Order: sequence, then structure tokens, then C-alpha cells
Amino acid sequence: MGDPNVFIIESLTRENENEKLMEGGIIKNILNYYKKKTLYHYIRTKKELINILNEFVKSEYKYLHFSCHANEEYIDLTYDRISYSEFATILGTKLKGKRVFFSSCLIANDNFAKEIFNKTECLSIAGFSESIYFHYSAVIWASFYTLIFDSNENKMPKDAIIFNLQKLSNTFLMDINYFQRKDIIDLKLIPKSNFRKYSLTPDSESLEKEIEFLNNELEKKEKLMKILSRIKKDNKR
Repeated sequence: MGDPNVFIIESLTRENENEKLMEGGIIKNILNYYKKKTLYHYIRTKKELINILNEFVKSEYKYLHFSCHANEEYIDLTYDRISYSEFATILGTKLKGKRVFFSSCLIANDNFAKEIFNKTECLSIAGFSESIYFHYSAVIWASFYTLIFDSNENKMPKDAIIFNLQKLSNTFLMDINYFQRKDIIDLKLIPKSNFRKYSLTPDSESLEKEIEFLNNELEKKEKLMKILSRIKKDNKR
């Protein structure tokens, strides 16, 4: 059900706006190359959020992408701070069967997932479980949508999402969490939780390669320092 396209909602600080750090626009431009129908909306207040979510429902798009600041308790819009609980209440019935992606620091945690899955009917959520810089976030999500739609432009199977997020976690050495709503059978077995968490962290091979790279860079630095020291000594003669 719904169109396999991405609806982007972005809200950042005025400082971010002045510096033109608008990740949502970057993602929209990338998706344009795939000829995906992407809707992008920039908002600043809770009232605008409520209104734009109604537009999301009308669009019948399957995927919702949020770009905003957050911490382990709140989501920050330009002018409004919203608790996890209130945010989930605002989303309410508007996420039935939808997949939601968050480009925000620290948001993909168990408390946030509990609020979302208890108060909405969304299918899944994904995001970072640690703080992240703008340039990393923009590249990671642009890469994710490129990879996922390159393999299948009409749907996002759970296994494909996990596979590609793990690949990006390995590449950028970032911790990403993916939460999937459990089906009826799962709920009968484990009634205390209505979602399943997949923690995607860099694998040992990726970390070993990074360490090897850094060691090689350190060796290069030491060689350059020795050369520089020798040149300075020669110049003093």
C-alpha cells in the first residue's frame, strides 16, 4: 500500500539555516537522479509539524524522513522542543504501515522506540544511536537511499534495510539502530515488547582495516617528520 517514495521533513536551528546545512535538500536532489517523487518540507514549529504530517498522509508515500536535532529525551524543531511522548502522540495514526528514518543525534534508542511503537502503527524506524556530524549524516542517508532503491525501487524489505545499514555502519564506523514492529505471532510469544531491535555496529574486520590504515598513516607521519628534521638540520649548516 502507498507509493514507494520519500517524504522529507526538516527543521534545524537558525544558525544551521544561515550556514545552509540543509541535509534534506541534499537527499531530495540525490533521489531526483532516481526519478523518485520526493516531497521536501522545511518547518520551524510544532504547529507546522502537525499540518505537514497531514500532507504526508495525503501523499500516500511509504517512507518518511526526519532531519532535525535531538537528544535522549527530546526532539528539537527550530523554535519548539518536543518530548518523545508528545512527538509520538502527534504522529499518532499518521504512520500506519510506514517506514520512518531519522537523521538526528542519539534518537534511535529504546525509550524513543517504545513511545513510537506504542502510540503509532508505524512498521519500522531507523536512526543513529550516537552523535553525528552533518556531513556524515548527509552522506550516509544519501548512500542508503541510493543503495536501497538501486536494488529495488518499489519496496524496502527488512533484510535489505538491515543489510545496507550494516554496510554503512562498517564504512563510516557509526552505530545505527533499526527497530521493526513484531508480527502477531511474535507478540503472542513476547507480549512485553511490540518491536524488535537490530543494533548495527561496525564489524571487527572494518575496525581492523581502520586501525591498519591509521597505523600506516602514523608511519608516514613519522617518516615525514624525520625528513623534515633532516632538512632543517641541513639548512642550519
